Amino acid sequence: MASDRRVSAIVLFSILAALLFLLIRPHPSAEKKAPVPAAAYQQRTYFPQTIQAVTAHFITGQEKGPTLLIVGGIHGDEAAGYLAAERFARIP
Repeated sequence: MASDRRVSAIVLFSILAALLFLLIRPHPSAEKKAPVPAAAYQQRTYFPQTIQAVTAHFITGQEKGPTLLIVGGIHGDEAAGYLAAERFARIP
């Protein structure tokens, strides 16, 4: 008996959540968005011709949002730090 009530409550709340989602969601034709600029990629090398040369990758997304700084380094002979950062630099 208790499980029947539990199932009924779950079904009821699922239906209410679906209806609420449909009511709150804006219609796609209601918004007129400005054209989105294409993503940009830049690569700069600082301190060239030295043993401390640093390559920085600048990726600008298509939408405005928070900025993320990814730093990769080497500790001993472990290459995972800078290789992980390099992977993120190639994300479109």
